Amino acid sequence: MESLENEIIKIIEDISSIKEINITDIPDIDLYMDQVTSFMDNKLGNFKRDSKDAVLTKSMINNYVKHKMLIAPNKKKYNRNHIIMLIWIYYLKQVISINDIEYILYNFVQNEEDTDFKKIYNDFLHIQKLQLKEFKNETSKKLNYIETQYKDIKKDEKLFIIILLLALSANYNKIMIERIIDKYFKD
Repeated sequence: MESLENEIIKIIEDISSIKEINITDIPDIDLYMDQVTSFMDNKLGNFKRDSKDAVLTKSMINNYVKHKMLIAPNKKKYNRNHIIMLIWIYYLKQVISINDIEYILYNFVQNEEDTDFKKIYNDFLHIQKLQLKEFKNETSKKLNYIETQYKDIKKDEKLFIIILLLALSANYNKIMIERIIDKYFKD
């Protein structure tokens, strides 16, 4: 029988195998709405919890434009900068509220011409790789700690402790994000 630690490490490896969207993967031609939603579903579909879930819908995109979280399309076409912003929105909305995302992205929308989306996106990809490596290392350390400190408890109790540990980490990160937004992005 496989140890709980090895089972969880397999989940981590599965998460780690999901490929990031490189800048060269993003079309350098303008796309219509259906092409955008198909691209996003194709590239971010592995992050979905349930295969029936949508990564992005037309209504979502229209609301992002309406709320000035996304640059308005040019003649109903979306360019590479739009796709980059939609990728960011996808990651952000997993953790923070739509209102907070509005605060963060408002300047990008207002200053599109002055923003080097390609450079920022490449920086994001670099940080994403570092973060994934750190996540794997830290989670492995936590699993090892749980396996050694809680040898005598049942598997479901260990799983609950793992979930609590991950939730605490996510919560601390969320609080930090919200405080940065409150201090630097809200008027």
